[in-house]
Amino acid sequence: MRLIVLPICIVLVSSCSIVDNLRNREEAAALHVTPFVPDRLPGDSLKMPKLGHASLFDPETYILKYDRIAEVSSLLDRGKASWYGPNFHGKLTASGEPYDMHAFTAAHPTLPFDTLVWVENTDNGRMTLVRVNDRGPYAGNRVIDVSREAAKELRLMSSGVANVNLYLAEREGEEQSSKHTTGHIYTIQLGLFKTGSKALSFAREIEGARVEVIHQQEEVYYGVFYGLFASRREAFRKQRRLEEQSDFDGFVKQRTAG
Repeated sequence: MRLIVLPICIVLVSSCSIVDNLRNREEAAALHVTPFVPDRLPGDSLKMPKLGHASLFDPETYILKYDRIAEVSSLLDRGKASWYGPNFHGKLTASGEPYDMHAFTAAHPTLPFDTLVWVENTDNGRMTLVRVNDRGPYAGNRVIDVSREAAKELRLMSSGVANVNLYLAEREGEEQSSKHTTGHIYTIQLGLFKTGSKALSFAREIEGARVEVIHQQEEVYYGVFYGLFASRREAFRKQRRLEEQSDFDGFVKQRTAG
């Protein structure tokens, strides 16, 4: 009877040893994922995630896309904004166009007609892009008079007046856009901000940086970007060079068409 029990014990011990070895190998080979929790910078900027070998995705194969609304280059003015609507709908503006209260337009005292202005409501954080096609406003030391549609977007219809920041804005022209229709456009994102003044201040620290208004996760942000590249390899090469030469953690992104 003893001769029978001994082999069984040996088999059991061996089986346990094999299971332990397999478990140890699995744990050693497991991918250790570092969860990304964005760090807050002074102000309201969001740091880019560090996507290295310990992360779930290879940064050179997993590239996030973003929608560009416009590029802002300078703060034009600060002050009060108001709006005008039904009483002027269909009447000629100072530019000769009929006023359309459903379009995103505005009246400004001096800016050339067709100038694009990014309007930031500092009372509630709402923002929108308007095109200057009229003159005004002429009351209350206001800096801009926006259309009814723009006022709805800025959430200032009920109050009638709001504190705003005005930024000079531009979009790519048809000629510039056509150059990129045959391929992808990559760029290096250096930060995200909720206010244009902080984004522009940060961008001034980096020669060649620009500020774009973007859609990201159904929110509107001011993104600070560096460079435009036709290939992801070129973008990542420049990103690594930036990290070596400075403390900026760049994040390669792909701009969507349009």
